[in-house]
Amino acid sequence: MTYHGIANELERHRSSPSEPVPASASASASASAAPSSHSIDNSTTTVAAISAARFRVALPKPEHLFLAVSLYIQVAAGTNADAIVVDAPVFKSIVLRALKQLHGQLGAGIPVDVLDVTTSTANKADKADKADKTRQVAAAAAAAAAGGLTYRALIRVPDLHSAAVWSALTAVTVHDNRPCRLTVDRASPSLLHFASNSRAFNP
Repeated sequence: MTYHGIANELERHRSSPSEPVPASASASASASAAPSSHSIDNSTTTVAAISAARFRVALPKPEHLFLAVSLYIQVAAGTNADAIVVDAPVFKSIVLRALKQLHGQLGAGIPVDVLDVTTSTANKADKADKADKTRQVAAAAAAAAAGGLTYRALIRVPDLHSAAVWSALTAVTVHDNRPCRLTVDRASPSLLHFASNSRAFNP
């Protein structure tokens, strides 16, 4: 007997109370009306799955990767530090030359953006003396006398080709007939990661 048939049977006997309700109809109605523990478990599992899917966040794959790179150039004692110029165009040419040397023309076609280039001597100067060129030149000369100059750059590369760029950077050994070394200090898909450096924290 279907659910509608049982309902009609119960309604008919409710309207005429003199006739007893059949036990089979009552049992079937109670069995149909009372949910089983299996159906409750299934509904609970479904609600949990819907809740988990609702709060699951799929983060998109980053389009670019930012690399903090250090370039160390070894110089001979008595070398004029002013003769060594490493700015954004020069740094980009170093990276593109390394990509072409290691990965050929396909590597040279990888887009690389140099966002910023600073020297370690400029970082040591006080913030109030950033415009004092004389002090920066003197600091660069002192660093050259110590045996080398260090430049730090922030570059942006496609995340798809980040491994190729990273490997090419570590293969650089010479710049302008001077021994040099390129090191990737940090890497992140977000620029906020470079707002502070816990390694250089000085309380």
